[in-house]
Amino acid sequence: MSLFAIGALTQVWDMKSVPEWVKLLVSVLMPAFIGVFAVALRHRATFVDREGIRVRGLFRTRRLAWADVQDFEAEHVPDGARGGFMPEVLAYARTAEGRRVLLVHLDDVHVTVGREIAILRAVARATQN
Repeated sequence: MSLFAIGALTQVWDMKSVPEWVKLLVSVLMPAFIGVFAVALRHRATFVDREGIRVRGLFRTRRLAWADVQDFEAEHVPDGARGGFMPEVLAYARTAEGRRVLLVHLDDVHVTVGREIAILRAVARATQN
């Protein structure tokens, strides 16, 4: 991402038609935006507790009560990275309304997806009884 920022800033500074104040503004705002975005990415997570599941994304936190969760599923990503840092398997919670909610960081890069889904199903059964 930093190479992208350097490349973009270089292009802006090389433009003759762009006023100096715009170049300065872009030079200040772009690194700030990238910094905020990087921090937000690091705070994404899935939390499980007695009340349900909390999925913290980039801009919002989603809360699913155990009563609202119908099941969990794993989905193979057809164009996964094949050994890279991108996941090949993602995990979802399926709600009673049929919506799928991506469980952030519950993928084959970070955990054993099948084992984690089995644990989540056991916890859901225990809390719904």
